[in-house]
Amino acid sequence: MLCSNRYPLPGSPSTCIIDTALVPLPSFLLIAFGGLFLWRRRHDQARTTTPKWLHILYMVLVIASIAMTVLELARDSADDLGVGLIPVVLVGLILVFVGLCVEFKGRSQPLSMLFFAYWLLNIIFQSIKVARLSKLEKLFPVHTQYPASDQLLDNAVIVWRCSFQGGSMRRLVQTSTSRRLKEPRSYNQISLLRLRILMLHDFTSNQ
Repeated sequence: MLCSNRYPLPGSPSTCIIDTALVPLPSFLLIAFGGLFLWRRRHDQARTTTPKWLHILYMVLVIASIAMTVLELARDSADDLGVGLIPVVLVGLILVFVGLCVEFKGRSQPLSMLFFAYWLLNIIFQSIKVARLSKLEKLFPVHTQYPASDQLLDNAVIVWRCSFQGGSMRRLVQTSTSRRLKEPRSYNQISLLRLRILMLHDFTSNQ
């Protein structure tokens, strides 16, 4: 069973729906559209550079998210709560880590936009999960293997990491977009300068 022995909560969505439909959705979208954005990346040579230490920090945070997801899977399994479709989340995080490795020397706009959407959706759905888990802690505080307080803390940390990653990707998208807007202007200025040089050369030659 995807969700077994889950404690019923008043209202919706239930923790089972959250773990089988909402939380895995960003990873499903990442898997579905990843190929398209990789194709766009091949045709887009523009790159936005980030400090090496900051890029490494991003990768470390993704590794930490992978570790937290593995921990959640292990504790849900140990407590016989069912893991839902959380393994799909693990696949999505691994793909993000691979993408960061590929773009170690510079970020492309297509993948930055894809990762930004991924982290934004994670923030939304994980926040819903945290809100529901806060009610679980009030109604069922005592638990055998995976206390509600631990579930709440683990997922709150995940929300914080997603917020940090999403904010970073948003700044990268804005930076790359602003550079693209400036590129045509710079190209026109260079072309105009070349034209003036040619006209000056022709004038001096005629003299």
